[in-house]
Amino acid sequence: MTIEINKPEVVAQVKAAFTRYEQALIENDVSTMNMLFWNAPETVRYGIADIQHGGKAICEWRANAQPVPPQRQLHRTIITTYGTDFATVSTEFSNGAEMSTRGRQMQTWARLGSVSDVGNGWKVVAAHVSVVQQTEDSVRMDSNKTLTVTAEPYSFEFIPKHCALLIIDMQRDFLEPDGFGAMLGNDVGQLRRTLGPNQKLLAAWRTCGLQVIHTREGHRSDLSDLPLTKKIRGQGKMCIGDVGPMGRILVRGEPGHDIVPELYPLPGEPIIDKCGKGAFYATDLDAILKNHNIKQLIVTGVTTEVCVSTTVREANDRGYECLVLEDCVGSYFEKFQVAALDMIKAQGGIFGWVSQSDKVLDVLK
Repeated sequence: MTIEINKPEVVAQVKAAFTRYEQALIENDVSTMNMLFWNAPETVRYGIADIQHGGKAICEWRANAQPVPPQRQLHRTIITTYGTDFATVSTEFSNGAEMSTRGRQMQTWARLGSVSDVGNGWKVVAAHVSVVQQTEDSVRMDSNKTLTVTAEPYSFEFIPKHCALLIIDMQRDFLEPDGFGAMLGNDVGQLRRTLGPNQKLLAAWRTCGLQVIHTREGHRSDLSDLPLTKKIRGQGKMCIGDVGPMGRILVRGEPGHDIVPELYPLPGEPIIDKCGKGAFYATDLDAILKNHNIKQLIVTGVTTEVCVSTTVREANDRGYECLVLEDCVGSYFEKFQVAALDMIKAQGGIFGWVSQSDKVLDVLK
């Protein structure tokens, strides 16, 4: 008898059920968690400091259990299916802030219910959760070790100590409802969707002690670095330098020019003030990267087709390798988002690589 391992449609079913369980765990949705466990005497759960035998005991324990922290993050989740009705799911977890401990979770899943049930009939029949204290050495990343990120057109390999996180123009004037972007009639929600992924990535990057660099597009207060062609572009009612709800539009030192609070730079993180689309034009970014021996960039920010793409192309011409994270970059226009990312990874990665932030988080242990 041959059992097929990791049949794609079965893996997809188990992944959906597991994701539903994790969502319920974060939301403290006790009813859904109970439905995803097999309510039978044979079900066993080994907790961090407790043990339950049988579905009834698990339900009683869960009714009084403390909810997990909302910052819970998963690491190295592995789903393995055996045939069509049996699977295991193993993962590590942290609460997103306390990196001195790392949890381990192992679940055994079986298809025991109807396809109309929550989880498409899949139920947890055994679970084991534990937490281990990590030593200082295990928490600190080996910044000399080559890490590999799943990406397009092929895997992106980087050495953390030689790689910087470059966050492009996450400014109030572009992302907030009273900013310049919204005044031009754009939907800032298209850019604000990038805040969550950027926050998670930035927190993990900082925890690892790696280089972070921010950029801001804007101009001198006298506008002496603002070309007339840029000022009158679009023939709009409001132009760069005019007074808006958050001060003079895209003028350095004004509230709207500053970086959004959610991603505000920490002391020691360089901020590149640029007057053009690209972060290398008329700035000291190249000198800063060379002085820090940076050879690779993970690029996030806005907008994908303008300042992000221009910066990636400039970096490519200067010999830097760039990985752009699709969920961490944004455009006001979906078709421009797709086209810009397609161009970056085209022809074997003519300008760089494209991936998702969770792929990077997975390798930042």
